[in-house]
Amino acid sequence: RGRQVEAPSFYIHLGLDECFVASGVWHPAPETLRKIRHFVFDNPGSWKAAAHDAKFRKRFDLDDSEMLTRAPRGFPPEFEFADDLKRKNFVAYRNLEHATMTGPRLLSTLQKDLAGLAPFTDYLCAALDLEF
Repeated sequence: RGRQVEAPSFYIHLGLDECFVASGVWHPAPETLRKIRHFVFDNPGSWKAAAHDAKFRKRFDLDDSEMLTRAPRGFPPEFEFADDLKRKNFVAYRNLEHATMTGPRLLSTLQKDLAGLAPFTDYLCAALDLEF
């Protein structure tokens, strides 16, 4: 058996209360979170393109359900993406209507969403030195 590696992934959720499509790293181990934060800090231009592009943000939200109150130790609070460094989860998502999840356009919607999430996922893979 090989060793397990924490990696970004795509996720499709169909539930009674909510439906959504997402990608990223949920509840990463401290070392994984440290790598992502340092990569964002060291590569802010590509982070901006991957997570803050206007077209991307029009379609997807970044999960802010669990955030630090201050920038993590070792990072300047005035950094352009200090709020992103506060994240405990690096996940982008889009809520979907139940009608979409059970309707004839599900496949085309998911294809478009997963393609739209790919640059974000690729960035996180690069942060963790993984192939996408």
